[in-house]
Amino acid sequence: MPWVKIFTKPPYKELTEVPDALRAKLWRAYGLTESEMISFFRPDKINMASFGNYLPRVHMHVMACLKALLVSGARGERGAGGECRVG
Repeated sequence: MPWVKIFTKPPYKELTEVPDALRAKLWRAYGLTESEMISFFRPDKINMASFGNYLPRVHMHVMACLKALLVSGARGERGAGGECRVG
């Protein structure tokens, strides 16, 4: 599964700690990443997540869910392929 992680350079722990200007940059980076992934991969769905259980700092996951990968049983790291649900 195509998967991109976007990080802030300073190691903020929570999104609410990120200054407004940097938070706006983070969301612009997310929007650009999502648009480019849609254009390049033509996914069935884009999923976005922000996990903190393995890496306790602000970051976003942008995942291009492709039904063909799910049907074939292909999986990414830690079984991430099963996290996208389409159809």
